[in-house]
Amino acid sequence: MAKIKTVPSQAASNRPHIPTIAHDSPPVALQLDADLLTKKQLAAKLGFASTRMIDQLVKSRRLPFYRLGHRTLRFSWRRCQEALSRFEVKAIGQ
Repeated sequence: MAKIKTVPSQAASNRPHIPTIAHDSPPVALQLDADLLTKKQLAAKLGFASTRMIDQLVKSRRLPFYRLGHRTLRFSWRRCQEALSRFEVKAIGQ
């Protein structure tokens, strides 16, 4: 079997290095929130029977989310808890 020898092209060596996503480190926010949830997973953790309430919270921008594509959303559990804690009704002093 003949060995194939690869020679780097001269044009490629003259171009400036442009970093790509595969070689760079992920954004800081995604490093901190590595455990991202789907809409169904978030609804189950919050105890909702369906994802409709999640859809309403996303539409009204009350729930933080990452849009990874046209229809692909992911949620950070920690950030969702923080966002929903703003709606907690405090008891009147005892």
